[in-house]
Amino acid sequence: MVYKSAYEWTGKTSKLIPFACDESRIGIPFYIKEGEPIRIFHGWQKGKEYRKGNDVFDRVIKKVVLKYGNKVEYQIVQGVPFEEYQKMYSECHIYIDQLYAHDKATSGMYGMAAGKIVFAGFEEESLQEYPHYKGEEIGIPSSMDEDILYKQFCDLIDDPRRMERISKNAIEFVMANHASKKVAQMYLDVWNSVQ
Repeated sequence: MVYKSAYEWTGKTSKLIPFACDESRIGIPFYIKEGEPIRIFHGWQKGKEYRKGNDVFDRVIKKVVLKYGNKVEYQIVQGVPFEEYQKMYSECHIYIDQLYAHDKATSGMYGMAAGKIVFAGFEEESLQEYPHYKGEEIGIPSSMDEDILYKQFCDLIDDPRRMERISKNAIEFVMANHASKKVAQMYLDVWNSVQ
């Protein structure tokens, strides 16, 4: 979205085409069992402590862990190959993508495809660019205000049914907007429209 808005003045932009996701990566929604801890996964790229808001997320999540104790598990992952990274987040409920963004990144989309609750941009302006978005809650629009961000985490943890709904919505959103065959058709449609 940021790239499109930066070039709209040229009159040469097309409609936004989402990242593609191979359908084999799309999972199933999670359900939280009684007494099951809420697992927060934080993939933290070395050298990007401040650019993606990892430092802010880390401070806030540590406060959440203090509040909820063993009701929450917090895992930071760094420097592992992508295949291992995917296996590691497969058991989480909440997936940290990025703080300073209008939308999610590719890794956030993979988290959504796996049915995780992703913290990312999710600004309404960006969401409206997706052809099959109808206003459903598909993730958490990360706040840069640490008090609000803390409340966002607490509200989720206190409402497991809401978490399950978001998990289901995230998968449906990815299937409708990011499935590779649909994205390929979007590229073809844009190509054919300018021929």
